[in-house]
Amino acid sequence: MKKNNKKTAKPLWRKINRCSHRPPRTFMEKAHYNRSKKEDVSLKKKMSSNFNGYDLTPLFGYLRKNVGKKWNEVKSKALPRLPKEATNEELWEGVVYTLEELEEYKKNIQKNQYNVERIMVESKTFDESFLMHAGTFRSGDTSYFSSFYIDEEGLLQYVCPDLSPNDLEVYCPCCTWTFNGVVIKKKTTIEKEQEERIKEGL
Repeated sequence: MKKNNKKTAKPLWRKINRCSHRPPRTFMEKAHYNRSKKEDVSLKKKMSSNFNGYDLTPLFGYLRKNVGKKWNEVKSKALPRLPKEATNEELWEGVVYTLEELEEYKKNIQKNQYNVERIMVESKTFDESFLMHAGTFRSGDTSYFSSFYIDEEGLLQYVCPDLSPNDLEVYCPCCTWTFNGVVIKKKTTIEKEQEERIKEGL
């Protein structure tokens, strides 16, 4: 009998690796940790709680490798490699936008002055700041990933292709923050505030 030499495609998910990390210790660390989680929910769509049992990092890497290709084909090849309960449309919310969803998201932020202030980046226009903001999502507490949109030709594209780890805000020093798997090496919000307090003699 002939052996089937076809290789089975690797799953685009894995069991969550529950690495231990130092929990927030000081009052300031706890305050920033809680505030960052609250602001993330209010400002950006998060992965559905239905998928909290999975690490979908391989899926996000797969999407990055297929930028510029037809979205329908990319998606159809990805679905068989995902757990059955993680194949509905909620999976792509905040990860892959249609042009209409991206425009609607932008309008919602423009209606809320607080959100506009939150996303604004120094020396950037609103449109530039919005693309930087919409260009990422968080999976878990400390992992940022690139988000995507489907262009007029149905191709998968980065929302903000020039985004780098140094463009992102990190909140507290109790965890390691990453962007597409790369460690973000910059001062956290807490460390910046502590420096300001020292300068002011507080």
